[in-house]
Amino acid sequence: MSKITKSEIVKEAEVLLKDMMDLLGVEAETSLDMDTYDNEEGEEREYIKIKIDGDDLGILIGYLGKNLKSMQRVLTLMMNKQLKDRLEEGRYLKVVVDVSNYRESRKEHLEALANRVREEVLASGEEVDLPSMDAYERRIVHIYLKEFDDVTTESFGEGWDRHIKVMPIK
Repeated sequence: MSKITKSEIVKEAEVLLKDMMDLLGVEAETSLDMDTYDNEEGEEREYIKIKIDGDDLGILIGYLGKNLKSMQRVLTLMMNKQLKDRLEEGRYLKVVVDVSNYRESRKEHLEALANRVREEVLASGEEVDLPSMDAYERRIVHIYLKEFDDVTTESFGEGWDRHIKVMPIK
């Protein structure tokens, strides 16, 4: 990013996050940093990583992380709108929010679910459909089960009904 530095991006995000937390009436410890990930084309992209810790933060997480996902989406939209004239042409800045290590706990839960379903598929020899999940959660399951050579996965459905089918490899 040539027009704006990483530290300037983090400062902008800190201001937006503080304003959002104040409006929600939530007090918590926050940390923000820039990190990188590889997109689907294998290109390295930067994103803003936000960690929020404290007591009674369930309101920020919501049922199955819905509030957390919404907060992340709103912050992403706000950051991109605010920085649109200062980001490189065509760049989209992603924001990832984690509250009280919810993301890691959810990942562990999804991997345990995937393992149970894998065992069920191997025992029965039949395909099993997992419940609908968002793209992030489906990716966790696909990556986890890719480590095994006895099952395969595929996503089916559209929108809110998109889910993973776990199938035995015969």
